[in-house]
Amino acid sequence: IGVINGLIITRLNIQPFITTLATLLGARGLALLLARNQGGVGIDPNNAVFVWLGQGDLLRLPVPGVMMLVAFIVGGVVLSHTTFGRHALAVGGGEDASKLMGLNVNRVKLGVYVLSGALAGLAGLILAAQLGAGQPTEGLGWELSAIASVVVGGTLLTGGTGSVWSSLVGAMLLGLIFNILNFENGKGVISLSPYWQSVIRGGFLLLVVVLLVFGLGAPAKVAFGVMHGLVPVTLFTLGAVRALPPVLLRTARAMRLRPWEAAWTVLVPACLPAVMDGLRVG
Repeated sequence: IGVINGLIITRLNIQPFITTLATLLGARGLALLLARNQGGVGIDPNNAVFVWLGQGDLLRLPVPGVMMLVAFIVGGVVLSHTTFGRHALAVGGGEDASKLMGLNVNRVKLGVYVLSGALAGLAGLILAAQLGAGQPTEGLGWELSAIASVVVGGTLLTGGTGSVWSSLVGAMLLGLIFNILNFENGKGVISLSPYWQSVIRGGFLLLVVVLLVFGLGAPAKVAFGVMHGLVPVTLFTLGAVRALPPVLLRTARAMRLRPWEAAWTVLVPACLPAVMDGLRVG
């Protein structure tokens, strides 16, 4: 899919939004055809490697989580410290200027779309392994959540500005907000319909975009960056008031640590990257 998108956009000069929307609809229809209009296609449970990919553990960590961290680390290094990453940022900032600099714009764009398609395919593979079946109707609307996470992370839709780590913080921020809302709703603290989540997500996204485009001078950008790092930490702390003690006890038993050592092991790695990345974004 990534190759198809890249070739159509670079060779036929079709708008990326129209191209990706068309291939999205076509891929969904093709998935339903391959599934013969059924709810899903079962996967052989005896395929140990495939099941391990979605449900297994590696060094006492879930394999999907490990793969996500590896993808983020590699993506961050590629974007920040390689020629391809710098070229991608330059093309996103301005194609005409990139051409004047001597960059092969079409080759860079094709590489980005191929990489995007490959990562999307890997995510679909992991999802099928977790569910134990290939379900063509699973993941509807997730592309909008991905866009929201990236934009909340500080990446401009016009291109040229953004990072892999800020996108991770944006995804964590939205995930924490809605997990806490679901938790409090389930406990009866608040009464919030699930349909309001889309309204809140859209409003939050619109607010962030307006601030980024119209309301941020240099001092405000620093404040936004600090807030960007501190908000996930604050939400994490609030949610941990009820959920963290059992986690710490299990961690302490598994790693043979004292409870306070387990707390240090869990909290510090979770908090410091978000704060440091928020400062860097600002």
